[in-house]
This record gives sequence, C-alpha cells and structure tokens, in this order.
Amino acid sequence: MNIFALVIDDEPEPVKRKLSRVNACLMEHGHTFEYNIQQDITSACETFTDWKNIDLIWLDLIGVIGGINLLEGLKKEIPIIRTANRLVPILVVSKQTDPDIIIQAVDLGVSSYVIATSLPTGALPVFSGDKEADRTRLKPLVDKIMRLVELYRPIKRYYRDPRSFGIFRKTGDKK
Repeated sequence: MNIFALVIDDEPEPVKRKLSRVNACLMEHGHTFEYNIQQDITSACETFTDWKNIDLIWLDLIGVIGGINLLEGLKKEIPIIRTANRLVPILVVSKQTDPDIIIQAVDLGVSSYVIATSLPTGALPVFSGDKEADRTRLKPLVDKIMRLVELYRPIKRYYRDPRSFGIFRKTGDKK
C-alpha cells in the first residue's frame, strides 16, 4: 500500500529524519510512505492541490500553530485544514503534552495524537543504535498511521470516483 501524507512542520530537517524512520518501518511491511512537507497550515492549504490522493495529515503544533496562546491558535488553524478537506485524518505528532491542548485538538477534529518525545531521535536516516528498541518505540506511531489510513481509504476512493446511487428510501416511506 502506498501512503501519501501532507506533513505540516516548521522544522523540515528533523521531521524528515522521523519520516524516514517511519518509512523504513512501513517498508518492512510492504508499504511505501511518501510525503510533502509544508511549514505552516495556511500556506499548506493554499498551495497543496493533491487532496484526492492524500491519506493523512501529519501536524506538528509547536511552531506551526501561530500565537502565544496555543488553544486559541488551534481554534483558528484546525478549521482551515477542515475547510480544505473535512475528512482526511489529522495525526498530531508534537512535543506538546498539556492535556487541555490535546483534548482541544481532538475536539476540533484531530484524529489522533502522538507525543513526539516518545519517538526515537538521531541524525541517521534509518535506525541508529539498538534497531529493535527504535522499532519498538516507533510501533505505536506506525500502527496509528496504518489504522487511520485504512479507515480513510473507502472515503478516499469515493473522492476519486464519486458515484451516484440515486435516492435511498426506507421501506414504507411515503415520499
């Protein structure tokens, strides 16, 4: 399965390292992981045009969501994404651990949330040090990506090839 993500992160180089590690894990299971990195939500939604092929939005909060008050920033920025595509899954991968922020993000339409500090770090493009430990730490993230993509695939197919089925009526409905 090919997975295509729109990645919104203000630090492209560190996130590329994380993404290459995720790609390595997914490749072990026969999947490919491609992505387009944008540095802020507004420009991502204005310049990104391939909404029919996207499987997932990977969103960092700190640095991407503008302003000092992250809660207010979320209320402004998440609806911008939902205006561009109201159904694509949004996976937040952020160092932000404040429960109020996480709850607000989910209430605004974020599909899932991963604390970035739980992910392996390092400059190497694949795994460094203890490979099995890195894979173990990445497994929850990779599982979330797979689960979100699998749930969204039927909707994505509809976006690509909408079909008209006519009017559905309940048995016994007079109209």
